[in-house]
This record gives sequence, C-alpha cells and structure tokens, in this order.
Amino acid sequence: TTFYIFFWLVVVWLLRHQLAGTTVKLRDGLYNAGAPFLTAVTILLVAVVQLLPVALAVTLFSSLLNSGILQGIAAIIIATIVILGLGTLSLYWLVSTYFAAIIVTIPGTYPWAALRSAKQLITGYRVTVLLRLLWLVLVSFVVFSLVTIPFILLDAVLGHSLAFVVALAVQLITVTLYLYGAAYMYLLYRRIIDERA
Repeated sequence: TTFYIFFWLVVVWLLRHQLAGTTVKLRDGLYNAGAPFLTAVTILLVAVVQLLPVALAVTLFSSLLNSGILQGIAAIIIATIVILGLGTLSLYWLVSTYFAAIIVTIPGTYPWAALRSAKQLITGYRVTVLLRLLWLVLVSFVVFSLVTIPFILLDAVLGHSLAFVVALAVQLITVTLYLYGAAYMYLLYRRIIDERA
C-alpha cells in the first residue's frame, strides 16, 4: 500500500509540473513528491470508511444467504436493491474523495480542506465523474484480463512451471494500469478546473 500511495504522489507531482510547462525529471518527482504522504494516507482512510456501507451490506447478504434465511426471489431482490443502494452511496462519497487525493498533493493542503475543496469542485460534475470512473474500471478490468489470462492458461498447461513469469506479468500490468488510472484521474481533474475557470 505504501508503494502505491507514493507512486500516486510521484505521478501527480510529475503531471502537475509537466502540464505547468516545467521541465522535470523522474528523479525530481521521487525526491519531492513524498511530502504529503501522511495527508494522502488520511484520505485513503476516509475512502476505506466510505466503503464500509457496501462492505457491510455484502457481508450481511452472504451471511443471510449461507444461513438459509434469505429464501425466495423476493428476499433476494430486496437484498440486492439494498446492496446496490449502499454501493451507490459509497460511490457517491468516493467520487469527491478521488479528487481530494489529487488536491491533497498540493503543498500545504490538509486532508479535511482537500475533502471540502473536492466536494465544491465536483458540484454539478458528480455524475460525469462517476461515469468516467466506471469507464476507467471497466477498461482496466478488460486490459488486465486480456494480458493476464493467457499467461495463467499457459502456466496451467505447462504444469505451473511459469509461476514467476505469471507473478511478474501481473505486477507489471497492475503498475501500468495504476499509472494509467492516476494520469487519467489527474487529467480529468484538470479538465474540470479548466471548465470552471
């Protein structure tokens, strides 16, 4: 987790300076981007708390399903509607938290100020941002599947002799997609700021 938080900070730092017209190197990002690490961790903890409603709903649903209390189509439909409702609530909260994770990388910005600024920033854009996030997740899932499934199938055919290659491929595609997602989110953030300006 620490690696991915730091990686996020470096990507956002480099993109911010590149788009501002400043010539920077990767080394500059590695040395200078880590300052808001603690505030980024705080934003991550807020995001985890925002995911609790849907996590609790899914846990409750699976417990009720396994215990046999949920029987019949009507009970399952009601439980599914409740899970979807709580999932929508979590996504509603998370949309602004994603932008807070970008805003918090600005030097001197505190977590709660970043959350307030993000909430104000996406007013009127929340549905657009949510659709963009869902598109990002879908594209990432498809690319991840297209890259990793052939490696996994080949490993299974060869008797699991390529376990290291499969693990390496999974790590490389994960880091690549994370880099793509961070850049995508930052550019979306900049676009909304430019439209508001």
